[in-house]
Amino acid sequence: MSETSHIEHSSFIEAPLDKLWSIGATPAGLVELTPKIFGLVLQEPGEIRLGSRLHLGLKIPGTGQRLDWIAHVTECNETALRRHFVDVQEEGPFRSYRHQHIFEAGEGGTWVRDVIDFVPPFWSPMAFARLSLKQLVEGRHESLKRRALAALK
Repeated sequence: MSETSHIEHSSFIEAPLDKLWSIGATPAGLVELTPKIFGLVLQEPGEIRLGSRLHLGLKIPGTGQRLDWIAHVTECNETALRRHFVDVQEEGPFRSYRHQHIFEAGEGGTWVRDVIDFVPPFWSPMAFARLSLKQLVEGRHESLKRRALAALK
């Protein structure tokens, strides 16, 4: 069995915490912010709150096939200066997957941080899985920044 791998990506976005949280902490927002190449779709409406389950579909790169992905929200906390939620894959391609979505107020904006710990699917080399997840979170951060800044104009 492969060892767990760790990815972390942070961005500072010159937008208020409330605005970024309202865009990035909904199932629809997660799908909309994800680069289209991943083919992520929301299969059932839902919300992000402690105990909820996100029912998503994910395109398998290079095959055109779609997998069900069910993520269980195991943590969800909101304070005036920090908000975060954690989703853990219950069903999906990874052998294990835990994703922390963190939003922290800073001077003049908000720090957005994603931390992912995972073991890749059997059919995916670690290097490919790492690169794909890195592109996913970087793409989400860029989309979040564009959407938030456009909404503030």
